[in-house]
Amino acid sequence: KRITTLGGSPTTVLQKVDGQISWSPDGTLMSFPRVDSKSGEFGIILADADGSNERVLITGKGASWYFGPTSWSPDGKLLMCGKGEWKPHIHSDLVAVQVADGKEVWHTSQQWLGLSSPVWLPDGKAVLVCASDNASVARQQIYLVQYPSGRVDRVSADFEQYFGLNATADGQTAVV
Repeated sequence: KRITTLGGSPTTVLQKVDGQISWSPDGTLMSFPRVDSKSGEFGIILADADGSNERVLITGKGASWYFGPTSWSPDGKLLMCGKGEWKPHIHSDLVAVQVADGKEVWHTSQQWLGLSSPVWLPDGKAVLVCASDNASVARQQIYLVQYPSGRVDRVSADFEQYFGLNATADGQTAVV
């Protein structure tokens, strides 16, 4: 729903939004996850800022599926999101999808038990993400993933559980 910052009556813009909405850098597009319970598909949807022109960016079902939240690259050409897979064992990958055609063009070699909250840094050369690196460490920690090399560095190493990661506009400070 949309509501002005000064209040007023909310207006429905979209239906069936199954997670956080992310905005393109220029504010003209939004992306969000959607689960279709009838077909069993999990995907990432794009729409214009006013909710019109809704379209599926990428979707999967069964052994492979896509999930949000998403994060837009600084140039607006890529979306970073999660990809879940059952085989050879249940895990999540961090993937980049081209906004223009929905093609998955990059993924980390690191497989996680789970991940959430990817955040592109302003220079477009790295992504922060909350993730659990294996079944023995179920708590999500913060990682820095270099793009496009895929090098992964663990940022946090404590007993906290991190979700809802974001970064300041200059990329110098992470907020959880």
